[in-house]
Amino acid sequence: MVLGRPGSGCSTLLKTLANQRKEYYAVEGEVHYNAFTPEEMYAHYRGDVIYCPEDDVHFPTLTVHETLRFAVKTRMPRNLLRGETPEGYVRKLTDILETIFGLRHVRNTPVGDNRIRGVSGGEKKRVSISEALATRYLLGSWDKYVHVPIHDFFFPLMTPSPPRSSTRGLDSSTALEFVRALRIATDVMHLSTIVSIYQAGQQLYETFDKVCVICDGKMAYFGPANLSRQYFIDMGYEPAHRQTTADFLVAGTELFALSCCQFFVLTARDAPYSHRSKRAQPSARHERARAYECTGVRGVLQEF
Repeated sequence: MVLGRPGSGCSTLLKTLANQRKEYYAVEGEVHYNAFTPEEMYAHYRGDVIYCPEDDVHFPTLTVHETLRFAVKTRMPRNLLRGETPEGYVRKLTDILETIFGLRHVRNTPVGDNRIRGVSGGEKKRVSISEALATRYLLGSWDKYVHVPIHDFFFPLMTPSPPRSSTRGLDSSTALEFVRALRIATDVMHLSTIVSIYQAGQQLYETFDKVCVICDGKMAYFGPANLSRQYFIDMGYEPAHRQTTADFLVAGTELFALSCCQFFVLTARDAPYSHRSKRAQPSARHERARAYECTGVRGVLQEF
């Protein structure tokens, strides 16, 4: 999971990891996919690393079954099992994807768009996941794919409105269903999945193994998801009552909240976090990055 405020660089990180570099002037640093360089991946293994944007773009007139069937045909393996025909492989894999993600009841329904009536928003998300899995990718980056519509529950003036998300209009249960589908696909097919999230619920947060917190292009935390909350508490931050872990981590990277934290605690009972120790709280992205380097989270991450 990648967490960060709008404009902090989450999409840039996901695109870089997915080897989508053409829109950038330059990419500094090194990225390796085991022993392969980004140039080798782009030339020979382009389909193993994919980037899924926030919008679900499909052919609206095609049915769900036709969409998945076409996706399976695009990356059919060269060598099949003995006695298996290409048509049998396509039919079997399409049926498996429709069964796993609960799409059999809408297999003959058009996907649809803003003009053509089709499947619901949650079903369209499952079509996007199934279509991506049909390509047999190994590393998938899902950008801004969750937005639980509980915006600024504790203090709405501290946080600007989040960007338009691909799951706009979906309730929290549908968003959780979407992430659980990714979790199942990751475990069953042994994949690596990276998801950028805005305003995630606690159940959704606990679905992930690791979390990366981005602050203005700098990494404020990267490690096990179950240790992140205590990490920020040890730095001097204190979560508000019933505040989710994801909101607490993102609030800890807000520079405006840090500079005005004392004022908010004096004027609002439900501030995102209380001012326990002003000296212990790093107030800049470089200081947070250095604070992360000085902790033992990296050693725990290696053991994890």
